[in-house]
Amino acid sequence: MIVIYSKHAERRMEERGISRTIVEAVIGNPDTKETQSNQKRAVKIVDGKAIIVIYRETDGLKFIITAFASSRTKRYVSES
Repeated sequence: MIVIYSKHAERRMEERGISRTIVEAVIGNPDTKETQSNQKRAVKIVDGKAIIVIYRETDGLKFIITAFASSRTKRYVSES
């Protein structure tokens, strides 16, 4: 998987303490994923928080737009 990070994503990840390893785990094996327009949102629960990654996928490349964390896990991942 080839992953490219926008400058915005890199800044926000650094501010929020989210590593590339975590981002790649989220997009590689999300708990939930949805597509809106040409963007995808992948979510994975990590250490009790929802890690949300917004990205675009084109020709096998994943372009990371932003990533953030939320303690409101039920908002992003429904428990079945």
